Amino acid sequence: MRSDTLAQLLDSLGASRSFSRPRVSNDNPYSEAQFKTLKYQPDYPGRFASTLHGRAWLQDFFAWHNDHHGAERAAAACHRAHQPHLHGGGPGHRATLR
Repeated sequence: MRSDTLAQLLDSLGASRSFSRPRVSNDNPYSEAQFKTLKYQPDYPGRFASTLHGRAWLQDFFAWHNDHHGAERAAAACHRAHQPHLHGGGPGHRATLR
């Protein structure tokens, strides 16, 4: 026994295929905001010449975003909370976070 392809099933049901992606409940607003921030960068190339070019550009972008973007203070606080040994946090530091 062989099943129909998705296209054949949709045709048999009288439904048409759509490649549009309507707003769905599982959209992640944080990742959407990240993509907008990425795409609106002045040096965003639009297309990458190769995988290596894309990885290199994204590595620089994420370094900038994590260290120099508008949320520097929040990132620094988060970094201090998760790595207190780098910022002079003693043994009582973890107890304070609990």
